[in-house]
Amino acid sequence: MKKQPEKYWNIRLPNKLSPPKTPIDLLNLPCLGYLEQTIATVIIKSLTVTGTFKPKFPFLSIQASALIYMAYHLKAYNTKKQCELISYLAEKPTVRYKPPEYNVKYETFFVLRQNVPTLNWLT
Repeated sequence: MKKQPEKYWNIRLPNKLSPPKTPIDLLNLPCLGYLEQTIATVIIKSLTVTGTFKPKFPFLSIQASALIYMAYHLKAYNTKKQCELISYLAEKPTVRYKPPEYNVKYETFFVLRQNVPTLNWLT
């Protein structure tokens, strides 16, 4: 049998459509499936950054240093909560008017200053 590709050179192929995406109901997934669908990529990115940077804090073990660095990374790159506290406080409020939430955010900033990780911070 001889191949004859010249017979088919002008045939138009049908347009193929991918099947429609259905949203996943996260509440009905098993625990492992839920974690895979929600936080797997975030954890992988955090592990990659931690492995690349290889943090070592003084007086802490390598495991504790990596856990603290990973916790800070997850907190810093939280997509559900934007940390705009410092930029908000850096704007110079006028003497006459301060938004009502300014004092609350100002106090929150100084409370966060006292949060220093300790040896049993992650337990």
